[in-house]
Amino acid sequence: PLCQKSLELDPKSYPAYDSLGYVYSGMEQYDKAVENFENALKINNKIGEIYFHLAQALQDKGSYTDAITNYQIALKLDKKYKSESLKGIKFCRKNIK
Repeated sequence: PLCQKSLELDPKSYPAYDSLGYVYSGMEQYDKAVENFENALKINNKIGEIYFHLAQALQDKGSYTDAITNYQIALKLDKKYKSESLKGIKFCRKNIK
């Protein structure tokens, strides 16, 4: 895919890692999604959108505690994700066993 080509050209492209993670999430390959979101955050950990995407992937794979942590970080960094992050936190708290 285009994201992988972007990473070949620029291995420090956090948007490419974020996009690749998003693609893997859509394919329900959550471990690969999480890995790519974490790679993006290693390069730039100031972008709420990446934390939000990571939280969604963690939630989808059932890692509710980690998802809550990342939703909270997304909330702090970018208020644009307030509503969806709060919904995600509520869902995760209900599903923690």
